[in-house]
Amino acid sequence: MVPEAVASELLARPRSPGGEIPNQPWVERLEPTARSLRHVRAQPPPVDPGETAAIALALDLSALVVLDDRRARRRASGTGLRITGTLGILVIMHRSGLATQNLPSDVELLERTGMRISPALRQDILDRQM
Repeated sequence: MVPEAVASELLARPRSPGGEIPNQPWVERLEPTARSLRHVRAQPPPVDPGETAAIALALDLSALVVLDDRRARRRASGTGLRITGTLGILVIMHRSGLATQNLPSDVELLERTGMRISPALRQDILDRQM
């Protein structure tokens, strides 16, 4: 499930990593409630509209929220939501057999497309998978 604000951000850059995800048939585009949006906007630190919508939608659905931005993760942590990032989803995909490459190759692909991963986090992810 993807909030419209995130879908719009991704669709605005169709050739960027993830740019075509909102058009996939398995993606459901939803709007968070106005109440959840107000709640998220009222709490510090401020985050961008896509992250605000993702946190609000996760609150509405009591769902896991996928956030990579440090400020957004900090904002969501105060809500009681379960939080993961792109790397967390990647690990879940590998553990469940849904990934098509090996984990080190997928991590390298993320890094080549511009994702910043600290050496310590990179090593932790790879060590957990072994």
